[in-house]
Amino acid sequence: MTKIIDATLIRVSGSSHLNIGNITATELPFSYQDITNGTIKTASTRQFGESIASSLIEDLRFKISVGGLSLLSPDAISRELAGILGTVATPLDGVLYNLLSALGVRVGEADIRVHGVRCQQSVLVQ
Repeated sequence: MTKIIDATLIRVSGSSHLNIGNITATELPFSYQDITNGTIKTASTRQFGESIASSLIEDLRFKISVGGLSLLSPDAISRELAGILGTVATPLDGVLYNLLSALGVRVGEADIRVHGVRCQQSVLVQ
């Protein structure tokens, strides 16, 4: 926990863990021609704000006290923050992604190449 406010009457401390990544999977379809040519396709993070907001709220831990008494329940504050951050984060993701792309910057980028396929047997991979 990190002290955010440490005054005589009011004390606020908190901690969290931020994750930046896509919340939904990115599909990269490869054709037979792509596979035989060794074509590389790229996936990168597009949901910056949304992933930061959701991970911030999920892992948010804090304590608030006024004169030694707890002011609000952390759950109530977390729900309120989740609503506010969720409404703002989604529209900003597109703007941020386009701005960074124009500058040649990508976050969480992965280059993918398929080396071969086998259609004999089903396999579940994650």
